[in-house]
Amino acid sequence: MEFTVDRDDSKHFARDWFVRIAMGVLVITAILKLISVASEARGLGASDPLFDFLTTRQVLLLAAMFELGTVVAMVVNRNVLTRCGLLLWISAVFVAYRVGLAAVGFDGHCPCLGALNYGLPISPAVMDRLALGLLVFMVAGSLWCGWSALKDQREPEPREVRC
Repeated sequence: MEFTVDRDDSKHFARDWFVRIAMGVLVITAILKLISVASEARGLGASDPLFDFLTTRQVLLLAAMFELGTVVAMVVNRNVLTRCGLLLWISAVFVAYRVGLAAVGFDGHCPCLGALNYGLPISPAVMDRLALGLLVFMVAGSLWCGWSALKDQREPEPREVRC
C-alpha cells in the first residue's frame, strides 16, 4: 500500500481561501467605489485631503481601477507567492494613503468604501472602522500568505511513505 504524506494540505487550503476572500473583498470594494463615483453624493466633487489636485471622486475611481487591476493580475497569475505579493502591495498602498491622511492632519473619515454610508443608516465612523478592519485583514493575511508560500518553497517536497 502506497500513499503520499502531504502535511501542508490545510495550509494550502487556508492560503487558497484567503486569496479568494481577499479577491472578493477587492471586487466588492471596487464596485462600491464605482457606484459612488457614478452617484451624485455630496462631497465627492471636493478636493481630496491628501491629493489636493484631484477630487475625491477621481481618487475613488483610481482606487477602484487599482483594485480591479490587482484582481485581474491575480486571476492571470496562478502563483500563490505572486498573488500574496500583489495583495500586500495594494494593501501597502492603502496603508500609505491612511498614513498620508494622518500626516496632513485630516480628521475626517476615509472614503475607502465610497459614499455607501450616504444611502444607508450607517455612520461614517462605522464605515471607517469596517474599512480599517478589512485593511488589517488584507495586510495580516497577505503577510502570512507570502511567508507561508516562501517557507514552502524552501522546504523539500514530502516524501512517499511505503507501508
